[in-house]
Amino acid sequence: MIHKLKKMIRPLVCAALACTPVLSLSENTDAAKKPNVLLIVIDDLRTELDCYGEKGLHTPNIDRLAHKGMLFHNAYDQYPVCNPSRSSFLSGLRPEETGILNNEIPFRRLHPEMVVFPQLFRQNGYYTAGLGKIFHLGVNTAGEKVLFEDPQSWEFFFDGKITDIGRQGEGRNLTDGRLSWCQWLAAEGDDLDQPDGQNTAEAVRILEENKDKPFFIGLGFHKPHDPFFAPK
Repeated sequence: MIHKLKKMIRPLVCAALACTPVLSLSENTDAAKKPNVLLIVIDDLRTELDCYGEKGLHTPNIDRLAHKGMLFHNAYDQYPVCNPSRSSFLSGLRPEETGILNNEIPFRRLHPEMVVFPQLFRQNGYYTAGLGKIFHLGVNTAGEKVLFEDPQSWEFFFDGKITDIGRQGEGRNLTDGRLSWCQWLAAEGDDLDQPDGQNTAEAVRILEENKDKPFFIGLGFHKPHDPFFAPK
C-alpha cells in the first residue's frame, strides 16, 4: 500500500508548508493550471534518517523523496509541543501570536474565524480532504479527546482506528504500566489493522478518483509518536 501511494505521489506537487502555493491561488486562475497538493505530516519524526546522515537506519522511501526535492538542514520547530506547533504551521503565526502554548486548547476555541492553510485552498476552489492527524486533539460532546476535524478546512475527513487484531501481539511497557504511553508492541495483522495504514489506503482511494477540480489532501501519520505499535 505504501509503495502504491509512493508511485502515485510522483506527478503531484508536494507542499512543504511553503507560502508560494498559497500566494499563487486566485479565484480567476484556470482550474487546469492549479496544482494538486499532497501535504504529508509525520508526528514526532526527527532527523534520524539516512538522508540526514544517520547511518544504520533503513529509510529508502523518505531518502528518495529527499533526493528529488529540497532538504532543509537548518529548519527548526516553532514549539516542542504538538498542538502549539501544528497551530503555528497551519496558521502561519508564531505560538505566542496564536496564544496556544499547550495541548489542551483546541485551535478553533481561540480562533473560530481564522483562515488556516487547507481552508484557504478550499476557499479557492479546491477539493480538500483531511486524513489522520493534521490538527491536534479536541474534545467531543462526550468529553472524549478526539482528533480535531475542522469542518471549515475539509470537505472530507477520515481517521482510521486500530483493530482488535492490531492490539494483539508481543509487547512490553518499560515502566511496569506507570506510563501508559511508554508501550511497545509487535502487533498482529498488517498495515490495515493500524490507523496509519487505513489512512494511507484512504489517501490512495481519493487520489484514484477522477475529480473535476484540483485537490488538496492532508495526510497526517500518527507514528512514530507513542504508543510504539507496528505490525510485527
